[in-house]
Amino acid sequence: AAGKLQNYGGTITWTGYESILGSGTCGTNLVWKLFDDGTLIISGTGAMSNYTNYGPWYSKRSSITKIDVKPGVTTVGNYAFYGLSNVTQVSLPQGLTSVGNRAFYNCAKLEHIVLPEGLQTVGTYAFYGCAGMKRAQIPDSVTSLGTYAFYNCASLEQVTIPQGITDIPKYTFYG
Repeated sequence: AAGKLQNYGGTITWTGYESILGSGTCGTNLVWKLFDDGTLIISGTGAMSNYTNYGPWYSKRSSITKIDVKPGVTTVGNYAFYGLSNVTQVSLPQGLTSVGNRAFYNCAKLEHIVLPEGLQTVGTYAFYGCAGMKRAQIPDSVTSLGTYAFYNCASLEQVTIPQGITDIPKYTFYG
């Protein structure tokens, strides 16, 4: 009958829902969302903003354990993920053309990075201080590695260096 509720004795469980700890913009057509499971998602189209000290999610840095940059994002800006010391996983999309200066500086718990095919440049100090990094896969499309790009990555055991690199700047893999 209309207006009456029927109790079937069941339980409704919501799954797949996470709380958003923060969100905002990080480029003209890019947005970021940080979920309570520690995942920072960057999505949209175009270039990420360049920062002078750190990205807009920095105040929540202790909560961030995973970075997922979605297809459509074309650059990772300078200082974007600077100092996110609890990050253990990073996913970067095809179509990314550059990783900015100090982009992943001191992401000390990051153990490996697979840079996508199509990437052309890795900035100065890009992965500096990623002390836990054991493996770095750099695609053949990369033609420029910045000075100190992998400096102080003391655990680095395996690096794939692209054929197009004709010069490795001083201190790129030092320490």
